[in-house]
Amino acid sequence: MEGFLPIMKEKFKEKIEIKDDEQNLTITLIVKGDIFGKFLYPDEIPIILKLYGGLKEDLQMEIKINEEEQIVNIVLKNLDDFKKIQSIMKNIWENAVDMLAELLKGNYEIIKDVPNIDD
Repeated sequence: MEGFLPIMKEKFKEKIEIKDDEQNLTITLIVKGDIFGKFLYPDEIPIILKLYGGLKEDLQMEIKINEEEQIVNIVLKNLDDFKKIQSIMKNIWENAVDMLAELLKGNYEIIKDVPNIDD
């Protein structure tokens, strides 16, 4: 299983391209390949940022999702918030896979700060 985890990180990076546009304060996620079912809901983005990126506060952002093209645009309100999200996105897939690895080892303490997704 340990050998599989680095492959997962690379597959995430292959399948989900992340671009940033500082001038327009926009982070774009482009999903390559087919998705089964609903692509993504806008309210899932802040949860993903908190769960896998360690974001602690709520930021003002506009989330635009294009289902057909499988593109998500996260538009931030200011440069500081943009830089926070830009930094989070650099390691988001590594963090997600590392969290999975810890859970597989039985380390459930890693999810103690998981946001309440029922909100």
